[in-house]
Amino acid sequence: MNEKPLITVVVPIYNVEVYLEQCIRSVLAQTYENFELLLVDDGSKDKSGEIVDRLAQTDRRIVPFHQKNQGVAAARNTGLDHSKGRYAAFLDGDDWYHPDFLEKMEAALEAGDGQLASCCFEAVGVEHPPQVKTLKAAVVDRREAMQLLMGYNSFNGYVWNKLFDLQLIRENDIRFHADYPACEDTMFVGSYLYHCSRVCVTEECLYCYRQVSGGANRGRYSGRKAYDPKWMSVFEMTEYMADLYKDDAVTAACRLHEVREAGIVLRSMEAAGYHGADHARLKGILRRGAGLFFRDENSGRSQKLSVLLSCISPKLELAVWKLRNRK
Repeated sequence: MNEKPLITVVVPIYNVEVYLEQCIRSVLAQTYENFELLLVDDGSKDKSGEIVDRLAQTDRRIVPFHQKNQGVAAARNTGLDHSKGRYAAFLDGDDWYHPDFLEKMEAALEAGDGQLASCCFEAVGVEHPPQVKTLKAAVVDRREAMQLLMGYNSFNGYVWNKLFDLQLIRENDIRFHADYPACEDTMFVGSYLYHCSRVCVTEECLYCYRQVSGGANRGRYSGRKAYDPKWMSVFEMTEYMADLYKDDAVTAACRLHEVREAGIVLRSMEAAGYHGADHARLKGILRRGAGLFFRDENSGRSQKLSVLLSCISPKLELAVWKLRNRK
């Protein structure tokens, strides 16, 4: 019997000591055993580095790395630089895999003869987690995959619910870029999909995505964070993708994504009390694209309600969001 291909699992780690051991052990407990686990401690100030070194002593498949803090993009790139597998998977340090994540993702990729596999995920840790559309199992081309990537569904722009071909990454020098801080995952996946012909989607839920009330996204709506121009990088990403693919369907998907994200970023701006030029730019995106968004069959009712409220008043949309997400 031929040995299963080696899978590299890359975990970027920064100050997640409370959750890290559960994360690591979820990989060690995989039913698919031929993997290497690259743990990249990105200058943690808590005990995360100690946990990495301690667990590295218990399993030869764990490869620890320690570097000065450079951000999640640099940590993931470190993992890619040292990967030896045929496939690559990513896992955030506060999340965890279902026991058969690697086995089922590798099987889906092999069965579909594709360059990328994607699974559903479960958002946990908050009382009102985001609801996303679960996709049915399918094999799609790069155009359809990009439409899914720009949507709000179980494919999404995350890297951690996917399995990648490392040879394709190396041959095309695909990297994570820190200059897209609001969407570096989506930039990576979109750039990768450009080189794909077949993408395998599974409807199985194999990944647990932890959310906390004070997390990076939800914390922006608390009113305790000042406006950060980095939030606008998502709109630079959509322009990049539309120009890269030069495909009408992909461009339309990018425009729908912009409308959805404009409402979300306006909510953050409203919480921060910012009403400058970028606020006006996003209001313009909403005015121009809301009609297309409301007619889109793949956008959910709650998303359309959020966009409608943002068109009327971002302040009102923020108030309604807080009411719906109160504990």
